[in-house]
Amino acid sequence: MKQWHGHEGDPNAGTLRTQRVDVLRAARRADYLTDRAGYLCSLAQGKKVLDCGMVEHTLDAATSPAWLHRKIRDCARECLGVDILAEEIEALRAAGFNVQVLDVTREALPETFDLIVACEIIEHIDNLGSAFDNWLRMLAPGGRLVITTPNPWYINCLLKNLRVASRLAESVDHVGWHEPATLYELASRHGMKLESYTGLFVSKTYTTKARFFFTVASQLTRFGLRYELFSEFVRA
Repeated sequence: MKQWHGHEGDPNAGTLRTQRVDVLRAARRADYLTDRAGYLCSLAQGKKVLDCGMVEHTLDAATSPAWLHRKIRDCARECLGVDILAEEIEALRAAGFNVQVLDVTREALPETFDLIVACEIIEHIDNLGSAFDNWLRMLAPGGRLVITTPNPWYINCLLKNLRVASRLAESVDHVGWHEPATLYELASRHGMKLESYTGLFVSKTYTTKARFFFTVASQLTRFGLRYELFSEFVRA
């Protein structure tokens, strides 16, 4: 996402709707991702990076070899992790990590970054516009903000909500679902542009039934079904 200016006029006008569809088609990547960490590390290589929400709820994540912040830190030229969890941040700092407490909805740091990463945090933020304002302040010229968030069109979500007896509760801490059209609009209202988006295709499953389903699903995309149906997260 990069600097941009929002649209003017009637948002329900047919011409604006057509323009929005055209923009989203152009921004959609033809291929999906299967390795979120690998993709983010390729972007972070040699860059100054701000990793927002890197604690991942509890300190337990930091003990895993799959912890995303550690992977980004190891390939970036410089990496700062920020989160609102003061106790966890203090423990990580004591362990040698370059981290600090920051609420991006309230303030921006007095420095800029080549890459800002915000993985699975926007669905927790109720005043998201303020976060976009502060991210923009912290982006260096030509810098990039990368967001990942749960996909409301993911087939597992849709199926779980088809039956009255079944109800999906993604997380008790979530306050919103976001997808490319709403992210485009939100970003444009705060001086940024949705440059590209894709899905993070489900590549890890835990049951034989799920493995079979997603093996078949990957083939169905060749016959016109959108890969977003089988993408648990959206990457923008």
